[in-house]
Amino acid sequence: MPLGAEEASASDGVPLLLGLPEDVLGLIARSLRPADVCSLILCCRGLRDALSSSDKVWLALCEGVGPHPAELSRWRDAGAVPSYRSLCRFLLAVAPLLGIWVHQNPELGNVVCVVWGFASVVGCRVIPQELGPLGLDGGPLLWAPVFEVVAGPDGSPAFFFLHGRERDAAADSICAGSVGPIDPACNLLLLEIEVGGAEQQQLPAQLKPQALPHANSSPLSDNSTRKLSRSATSVPRVSTSPQAPLCFRRLAFGDRYRLLELVAPRVRLDLPSHLAEAPLFPRSPSRKDDFTLLAERRLSLIQLQKLHSSCVQHREIDELNPSSCRRCLRAGGSRPSSTLGKTNRANGAASEGSMSSSSSAARGVGKHVHLYEFLMLGDMLRLCLCASKEKLTKYRGWPCTLDHRFALYKLPLQIPVAG
Repeated sequence: MPLGAEEASASDGVPLLLGLPEDVLGLIARSLRPADVCSLILCCRGLRDALSSSDKVWLALCEGVGPHPAELSRWRDAGAVPSYRSLCRFLLAVAPLLGIWVHQNPELGNVVCVVWGFASVVGCRVIPQELGPLGLDGGPLLWAPVFEVVAGPDGSPAFFFLHGRERDAAADSICAGSVGPIDPACNLLLLEIEVGGAEQQQLPAQLKPQALPHANSSPLSDNSTRKLSRSATSVPRVSTSPQAPLCFRRLAFGDRYRLLELVAPRVRLDLPSHLAEAPLFPRSPSRKDDFTLLAERRLSLIQLQKLHSSCVQHREIDELNPSSCRRCLRAGGSRPSSTLGKTNRANGAASEGSMSSSSSAARGVGKHVHLYEFLMLGDMLRLCLCASKEKLTKYRGWPCTLDHRFALYKLPLQIPVAG
Protein backbone atom coordinates (compact mmCIF):
# COMPACT_ATOMS: atom_id res chain seq x y z
CA MET A 1 0.00 0.00 0.00
CA PRO A 2 1.55 3.30 -1.00
CA LEU A 3 2.46 5.75 1.68
CA GLY A 4 0.34 8.88 2.13
CA ALA A 5 1.78 12.31 1.65
CA GLU A 6 2.32 12.84 5.38
CA GLU A 7 3.87 9.39 5.85
CA ALA A 8 6.14 9.96 2.85
CA SER A 9 7.27 13.27 4.26
CA ALA A 10 7.96 11.67 7.61
CA SER A 11 9.99 8.92 5.99
CA ASP A 12 12.05 11.54 4.13
CA GLY A 13 13.00 13.29 7.34
CA VAL A 14 11.03 16.44 6.59
CA PRO A 15 9.75 16.77 10.19
CA LEU A 16 13.35 16.75 11.39
CA LEU A 17 14.19 19.68 9.13
CA LEU A 18 11.06 21.55 10.13
CA GLY A 19 11.94 21.08 13.77
CA LEU A 20 15.30 22.80 13.44
CA PRO A 21 15.67 26.40 14.66
CA GLU A 22 15.86 29.09 12.00
CA ASP A 23 19.47 29.83 12.91
CA VAL A 24 20.41 26.23 12.20
CA LEU A 25 18.56 26.31 8.88
CA GLY A 26 20.57 29.40 7.98
CA LEU A 27 23.82 27.59 8.78
CA ILE A 28 22.76 24.63 6.64
CA ALA A 29 21.84 26.96 3.78
CA ARG A 30 25.40 28.31 3.69
CA SER A 31 26.59 24.96 2.36
CA LEU A 32 23.80 24.65 -0.22
CA ARG A 33 23.37 26.11 -3.66
CA PRO A 34 20.30 28.24 -4.42
CA ALA A 35 19.14 25.44 -6.73
CA ASP A 36 19.27 23.01 -3.80
CA VAL A 37 17.11 25.28 -1.65
CA CYS A 38 14.62 25.67 -4.48
CA SER A 39 14.46 21.89 -4.81
CA LEU A 40 13.72 21.58 -1.10
CA ILE A 41 10.96 24.17 -1.43
CA LEU A 42 9.36 22.04 -4.13
CA CYS A 43 9.43 18.89 -1.99
CA CYS A 44 6.39 19.59 0.15
CA ARG A 45 4.23 22.38 1.46
CA GLY A 46 5.81 22.30 4.90
CA LEU A 47 9.32 22.93 3.58
CA ARG A 48 8.02 25.55 1.20
CA ASP A 49 6.39 27.52 4.00
CA ALA A 50 9.40 27.16 6.30
CA LEU A 51 12.14 28.01 3.80
CA SER A 52 10.30 30.61 1.74
CA SER A 53 9.60 32.78 4.76
CA SER A 54 13.00 32.38 6.42
CA ASP A 55 15.06 35.54 6.02
CA LYS A 56 18.10 33.84 7.51
CA VAL A 57 18.07 31.12 4.86
CA TRP A 58 17.92 33.61 1.99
CA LEU A 59 20.41 35.92 3.65
CA ALA A 60 22.85 33.01 3.86
CA LEU A 61 22.38 32.40 0.12
CA CYS A 62 22.84 36.10 -0.63
CA GLU A 63 26.10 36.17 1.31
CA GLY A 64 27.49 33.47 -0.97
CA VAL A 65 26.78 35.55 -4.08
CA GLY A 66 26.69 39.21 -3.23
CA PRO A 67 28.72 41.80 -1.33
CA HIS A 68 29.47 41.99 2.39
CA PRO A 69 26.57 40.96 4.68
CA ALA A 70 26.54 44.45 6.20
CA GLU A 71 25.87 45.89 2.74
CA LEU A 72 23.04 43.43 2.16
CA SER A 73 21.32 44.39 5.39
CA ARG A 74 21.54 48.07 4.46
CA TRP A 75 19.96 47.37 1.08
CA ARG A 76 17.14 45.54 2.82
CA ASP A 77 16.66 48.14 5.55
CA ALA A 78 16.54 50.94 3.00
CA GLY A 79 13.61 49.28 1.27
CA ALA A 80 15.44 48.65 -1.99
CA VAL A 81 13.99 45.13 -2.05
CA PRO A 82 11.03 43.73 -0.09
CA SER A 83 12.79 40.59 1.13
CA TYR A 84 16.06 38.71 1.07
CA ARG A 85 14.47 36.23 -1.32
CA SER A 86 13.90 39.03 -3.84
CA LEU A 87 17.44 40.22 -3.20
CA CYS A 88 18.76 36.72 -3.89
CA ARG A 89 16.92 36.72 -7.19
CA PHE A 90 18.62 39.96 -8.20
CA LEU A 91 22.08 38.86 -7.08
CA LEU A 92 21.88 35.58 -9.00
CA ALA A 93 20.70 37.39 -12.14
CA VAL A 94 23.39 40.08 -12.29
CA ALA A 95 26.36 38.32 -10.67
CA PRO A 96 27.63 37.14 -14.11
CA LEU A 97 28.17 40.80 -15.05
CA LEU A 98 30.78 41.32 -12.33
CA GLY A 99 34.36 41.49 -13.49
CA ILE A 100 36.58 43.34 -15.94
CA TRP A 101 35.37 44.05 -19.46
CA VAL A 102 37.51 45.44 -22.27
CA HIS A 103 37.20 46.81 -25.77
CA GLN A 104 39.76 47.57 -28.45
CA ASN A 105 43.07 48.91 -27.13
CA PRO A 106 42.44 48.42 -23.39
CA GLU A 107 45.65 50.29 -22.61
CA LEU A 108 44.02 53.44 -23.99
CA GLY A 109 41.23 53.33 -21.45
CA ASN A 110 38.68 50.90 -22.84
CA VAL A 111 38.52 48.99 -19.56
CA VAL A 112 35.25 48.74 -17.64
CA CYS A 113 35.08 47.21 -14.18
CA VAL A 114 31.62 46.06 -13.05
CA VAL A 115 31.18 46.07 -9.27
CA TRP A 116 28.35 46.07 -6.74
CA GLY A 117 26.59 49.39 -6.21
CA PHE A 118 23.56 50.04 -4.00
CA ALA A 119 21.02 47.36 -4.89
CA SER A 120 22.65 47.50 -8.29
CA VAL A 121 25.73 46.72 -10.32
CA VAL A 122 27.74 49.61 -11.75
CA GLY A 123 30.10 49.53 -14.71
CA CYS A 124 32.98 51.97 -14.16
CA ARG A 125 35.54 52.93 -16.76
CA VAL A 126 39.09 53.33 -15.51
CA ILE A 127 40.42 56.61 -16.90
CA PRO A 128 44.00 56.40 -18.24
CA GLN A 129 46.38 58.11 -15.82
CA GLU A 130 50.03 58.18 -14.91
CA LEU A 131 51.00 56.67 -11.59
CA GLY A 132 53.62 58.22 -9.35
CA PRO A 133 56.48 56.44 -7.60
CA LEU A 134 54.06 55.04 -5.01
CA GLY A 135 51.94 53.34 -7.65
CA LEU A 136 48.39 52.56 -6.57
CA ASP A 137 49.27 53.57 -3.02
CA GLY A 138 49.74 57.15 -4.17
CA GLY A 139 46.02 57.81 -4.50
CA PRO A 140 42.74 56.46 -5.85
CA LEU A 141 42.23 55.60 -9.49
CA LEU A 142 40.25 58.01 -11.63
CA TRP A 143 37.04 56.50 -12.97
CA ALA A 144 33.75 57.43 -14.63
CA PRO A 145 30.40 55.57 -14.60
CA VAL A 146 29.39 53.89 -17.84
CA PHE A 147 26.19 52.03 -16.95
CA GLU A 148 24.28 50.56 -14.05
CA VAL A 149 21.61 47.89 -13.61
CA VAL A 150 19.20 48.55 -10.74
CA ALA A 151 16.99 46.04 -8.95
CA GLY A 152 13.25 46.31 -9.42
CA PRO A 153 10.59 45.90 -6.72
CA ASP A 154 10.39 42.14 -7.30
CA GLY A 155 14.13 41.59 -7.34
CA SER A 156 14.49 41.42 -11.12
CA PRO A 157 17.16 43.55 -12.85
CA ALA A 158 14.44 45.81 -14.20
CA PHE A 159 16.20 49.14 -14.81
CA PHE A 160 19.17 49.92 -17.04
CA PHE A 161 20.84 53.34 -17.17
CA LEU A 162 23.59 54.30 -19.60
CA HIS A 163 25.69 57.20 -18.27
CA GLY A 164 27.52 59.85 -20.21
CA ARG A 165 27.73 63.48 -21.23
CA GLU A 166 27.38 65.29 -24.52
CA ARG A 167 30.57 66.97 -25.68
CA ASP A 168 29.06 70.47 -25.51
CA ALA A 169 26.75 69.81 -22.55
CA ALA A 170 27.42 71.05 -19.05
CA ALA A 171 25.38 68.40 -17.22
CA ASP A 172 25.66 64.64 -17.04
CA SER A 173 22.92 62.61 -18.68
CA ILE A 174 21.53 59.09 -18.72
CA CYS A 175 19.81 56.94 -21.30
CA ALA A 176 17.21 54.66 -19.73
CA GLY A 177 16.46 51.21 -21.09
CA SER A 178 15.71 47.63 -20.20
CA VAL A 179 17.78 44.56 -19.32
CA GLY A 180 17.65 41.64 -21.71
CA PRO A 181 18.96 38.09 -21.33
CA ILE A 182 21.96 37.60 -19.04
CA ASP A 183 23.75 34.33 -19.67
CA PRO A 184 25.27 32.85 -16.48
CA ALA A 185 28.53 32.31 -18.38
CA CYS A 186 28.39 35.54 -20.39
CA ASN A 187 31.56 36.95 -21.92
CA LEU A 188 30.07 39.48 -24.34
CA LEU A 189 28.17 42.63 -23.31
CA LEU A 190 25.94 44.17 -25.97
CA LEU A 191 23.80 47.27 -26.33
CA GLU A 192 20.84 46.58 -28.59
CA ILE A 193 17.53 48.07 -29.64
CA GLU A 194 14.42 46.27 -28.44
CA VAL A 195 11.18 46.41 -30.43
CA GLY A 196 7.89 46.12 -28.56
CA GLY A 197 4.23 47.05 -28.59
CA ALA A 198 2.84 50.32 -27.30
CA GLU A 199 1.07 48.57 -24.44
CA GLN A 200 4.41 47.36 -23.03
CA GLN A 201 6.40 50.59 -23.32
CA GLN A 202 6.32 51.27 -19.56
CA LEU A 203 7.19 47.72 -18.55
CA PRO A 204 10.79 46.65 -17.98
CA ALA A 205 11.87 43.66 -20.04
CA GLN A 206 11.79 41.31 -17.04
CA LEU A 207 8.24 42.36 -16.13
CA LYS A 208 6.65 41.79 -19.52
CA PRO A 209 4.26 38.85 -19.82
CA GLN A 210 6.59 37.03 -22.22
CA ALA A 211 9.77 37.83 -20.34
CA LEU A 212 9.48 35.59 -17.29
CA PRO A 213 7.14 32.91 -16.06
CA HIS A 214 4.39 34.14 -13.78
CA ALA A 215 5.74 35.35 -10.46
CA ASN A 216 4.01 32.50 -8.68
CA SER A 217 5.83 29.91 -10.74
CA SER A 218 9.26 30.71 -9.34
CA PRO A 219 10.52 29.55 -5.94
CA LEU A 220 12.39 32.86 -5.75
CA SER A 221 9.17 34.85 -6.15
CA ASP A 222 7.60 36.41 -3.07
CA ASN A 223 4.12 35.22 -4.04
CA SER A 224 4.81 31.56 -4.65
CA THR A 225 1.46 29.91 -3.94
CA ARG A 226 0.85 27.83 -7.04
CA LYS A 227 0.83 24.07 -7.17
CA LEU A 228 4.28 22.59 -6.70
CA SER A 229 5.93 21.16 -9.79
CA ARG A 230 9.02 18.97 -10.08
CA SER A 231 9.80 20.54 -13.44
CA ALA A 232 10.80 23.83 -11.80
CA THR A 233 13.64 22.52 -9.67
CA SER A 234 16.32 24.67 -11.27
CA VAL A 235 17.04 28.25 -10.32
CA PRO A 236 15.20 30.53 -12.76
CA ARG A 237 17.48 32.66 -14.90
CA VAL A 238 16.65 36.14 -16.02
CA SER A 239 15.80 35.96 -19.68
CA THR A 240 13.42 37.38 -22.21
CA SER A 241 11.23 35.47 -24.61
CA PRO A 242 13.02 33.50 -27.34
CA GLN A 243 14.36 35.85 -29.94
CA ALA A 244 12.38 36.08 -33.15
CA PRO A 245 14.15 35.32 -36.44
CA LEU A 246 14.13 39.07 -37.15
CA CYS A 247 16.31 40.03 -34.19
CA PHE A 248 18.54 43.07 -33.77
CA ARG A 249 21.76 41.11 -34.19
CA ARG A 250 20.78 40.04 -37.69
CA LEU A 251 20.61 43.61 -38.93
CA ALA A 252 23.47 44.90 -41.03
CA PHE A 253 26.16 46.75 -39.13
CA GLY A 254 25.14 50.09 -40.62
CA ASP A 255 21.51 49.60 -39.63
CA ARG A 256 22.40 48.65 -36.06
CA TYR A 257 24.70 51.66 -35.81
CA ARG A 258 22.01 53.89 -37.24
CA LEU A 259 19.28 52.67 -34.89
CA LEU A 260 21.42 53.22 -31.81
CA GLU A 261 22.35 56.70 -33.04
CA LEU A 262 18.70 57.65 -33.58
CA VAL A 263 17.18 56.13 -30.45
CA ALA A 264 19.78 57.06 -27.81
CA PRO A 265 19.41 60.87 -28.12
CA ARG A 266 15.63 60.57 -27.91
CA VAL A 267 15.68 58.70 -24.60
CA ARG A 268 18.51 60.76 -23.09
CA LEU A 269 17.68 62.65 -19.90
CA ASP A 270 19.74 65.36 -18.26
CA LEU A 271 20.44 64.55 -14.63
CA PRO A 272 19.37 67.11 -12.03
CA SER A 273 22.22 68.50 -9.98
CA HIS A 274 21.28 66.54 -6.86
CA LEU A 275 21.46 63.28 -8.83
CA ALA A 276 24.62 64.16 -10.72
CA GLU A 277 26.40 64.97 -7.46
CA ALA A 278 25.04 62.01 -5.49
CA PRO A 279 27.51 59.17 -4.80
CA LEU A 280 27.22 55.83 -6.55
CA PHE A 281 29.04 54.01 -3.74
CA PRO A 282 29.30 54.57 0.02
CA ARG A 283 32.31 56.75 0.71
CA SER A 284 32.80 55.22 4.15
CA PRO A 285 31.08 52.25 5.85
CA SER A 286 30.75 54.31 9.02
CA ARG A 287 28.85 57.17 7.35
CA LYS A 288 25.18 56.29 7.61
CA ASP A 289 24.14 59.39 5.69
CA ASP A 290 25.83 57.93 2.59
CA PHE A 291 23.35 55.06 2.52
CA THR A 292 20.47 57.50 2.90
CA LEU A 293 21.77 59.41 -0.12
CA LEU A 294 22.22 56.19 -2.08
CA ALA A 295 18.65 55.09 -1.34
CA GLU A 296 17.27 58.49 -2.34
CA ARG A 297 19.33 58.47 -5.53
CA ARG A 298 18.02 55.04 -6.50
CA LEU A 299 14.39 56.08 -5.99
CA SER A 300 14.95 59.31 -7.92
CA LEU A 301 16.42 57.44 -10.90
CA ILE A 302 13.47 55.05 -11.01
CA GLN A 303 10.97 57.91 -10.74
CA LEU A 304 12.82 59.81 -13.45
CA GLN A 305 12.48 56.86 -15.81
CA LYS A 306 8.78 56.50 -15.01
CA LEU A 307 8.09 60.19 -15.63
CA HIS A 308 9.93 60.19 -18.95
CA SER A 309 9.28 57.22 -21.18
CA SER A 310 12.36 55.23 -22.13
CA CYS A 311 10.68 54.24 -25.40
CA VAL A 312 10.26 56.08 -28.67
CA GLN A 313 7.88 55.36 -31.54
CA HIS A 314 9.82 54.69 -34.69
CA ARG A 315 7.05 56.36 -36.71
CA GLU A 316 8.04 59.64 -35.05
CA ILE A 317 11.60 59.35 -36.40
CA ASP A 318 11.70 60.76 -39.91
CA GLU A 319 14.87 58.85 -40.74
CA LEU A 320 13.03 55.57 -40.07
CA ASN A 321 9.90 56.14 -42.14
CA PRO A 322 9.11 53.38 -44.66
CA SER A 323 10.17 55.39 -47.70
CA SER A 324 13.55 56.18 -46.12
CA CYS A 325 14.11 52.54 -45.20
CA ARG A 326 13.30 51.39 -48.71
CA ARG A 327 15.66 53.97 -50.21
CA CYS A 328 18.41 52.62 -47.97
CA LEU A 329 17.48 49.11 -49.05
CA ARG A 330 17.79 50.01 -52.72
CA ALA A 331 21.08 51.72 -51.99
CA GLY A 332 22.44 48.60 -50.33
CA GLY A 333 21.83 49.47 -46.68
CA SER A 334 22.63 52.47 -44.55
CA ARG A 335 26.17 53.49 -43.76
CA PRO A 336 27.35 53.90 -40.18
CA SER A 337 27.36 57.43 -38.87
CA SER A 338 30.27 58.93 -37.02
CA THR A 339 28.22 60.64 -34.30
CA LEU A 340 27.23 57.62 -32.21
CA GLY A 341 28.88 57.53 -28.83
CA LYS A 342 29.06 61.24 -28.09
CA THR A 343 27.29 60.60 -24.80
CA ASN A 344 30.29 59.04 -23.14
CA ARG A 345 33.06 60.29 -25.40
CA ALA A 346 33.38 63.58 -23.51
CA ASN A 347 34.19 61.57 -20.41
CA GLY A 348 36.37 59.27 -22.49
CA ALA A 349 33.94 56.49 -21.65
CA ALA A 350 33.08 53.44 -23.66
CA SER A 351 29.92 55.03 -25.17
CA GLU A 352 26.90 53.51 -26.77
CA GLY A 353 28.87 52.57 -29.83
CA SER A 354 31.43 50.57 -27.90
CA MET A 355 28.64 48.56 -26.30
CA SER A 356 26.49 48.07 -29.37
CA SER A 357 25.64 44.68 -30.73
CA SER A 358 28.08 42.82 -32.87
CA SER A 359 27.38 41.11 -36.13
CA SER A 360 28.53 37.78 -34.78
CA ALA A 361 24.98 36.56 -34.39
CA ALA A 362 24.56 36.89 -38.12
CA ARG A 363 27.22 34.23 -38.66
CA GLY A 364 25.52 30.92 -39.17
CA VAL A 365 22.05 32.53 -39.11
CA GLY A 366 21.97 33.59 -42.73
CA LYS A 367 22.02 36.88 -44.55
CA HIS A 368 21.09 40.13 -42.84
CA VAL A 369 17.48 41.13 -42.34
CA HIS A 370 16.33 44.49 -43.62
CA LEU A 371 15.67 47.41 -41.32
CA TYR A 372 12.06 47.94 -42.36
CA GLU A 373 11.33 44.25 -41.65
CA PHE A 374 12.80 44.60 -38.17
CA LEU A 375 10.68 47.70 -37.47
CA MET A 376 7.52 45.79 -38.40
CA LEU A 377 7.91 43.74 -35.19
CA GLY A 378 6.48 46.56 -33.07
CA ASP A 379 5.84 50.25 -32.64
CA MET A 380 8.19 51.14 -29.78
CA LEU A 381 11.99 51.20 -29.69
CA ARG A 382 14.13 51.20 -26.56
CA LEU A 383 17.70 50.50 -25.50
CA CYS A 384 18.36 47.03 -24.16
CA LEU A 385 21.46 45.65 -22.44
CA CYS A 386 22.18 41.99 -23.18
CA ALA A 387 24.92 39.64 -22.02
CA SER A 388 25.63 36.52 -24.03
CA LYS A 389 28.27 33.83 -24.33
CA GLU A 390 30.29 33.24 -27.47
CA LYS A 391 33.47 31.44 -28.35
CA LEU A 392 36.19 34.09 -28.41
CA THR A 393 39.70 34.01 -29.78
CA LYS A 394 42.59 35.62 -27.92
CA TYR A 395 45.95 37.12 -28.73
CA ARG A 396 48.48 37.45 -25.93
CA GLY A 397 45.75 37.14 -23.35
CA TRP A 398 43.46 39.80 -24.84
CA PRO A 399 40.21 38.98 -26.67
CA CYS A 400 40.49 39.56 -30.40
CA THR A 401 38.22 42.41 -31.50
CA LEU A 402 37.14 43.52 -34.95
CA ASP A 403 36.60 47.04 -36.25
CA HIS A 404 32.98 46.33 -37.12
CA ARG A 405 32.27 44.58 -33.85
CA PHE A 406 31.42 47.00 -31.05
CA ALA A 407 31.11 45.11 -27.77
CA LEU A 408 32.67 44.69 -24.37
CA TYR A 409 34.56 41.45 -23.79
CA LYS A 410 34.94 39.90 -20.37
CA LEU A 411 38.39 38.93 -19.18
CA PRO A 412 38.40 35.45 -17.61
CA LEU A 413 39.14 35.27 -13.92
CA GLN A 414 42.51 33.69 -13.30
CA ILE A 415 42.48 31.35 -10.32
CA PRO A 416 45.56 32.07 -8.19
CA VAL A 417 48.02 29.21 -7.94
CA ALA A 418 50.11 28.65 -4.83
CA GLY A 419 53.84 29.15 -5.28
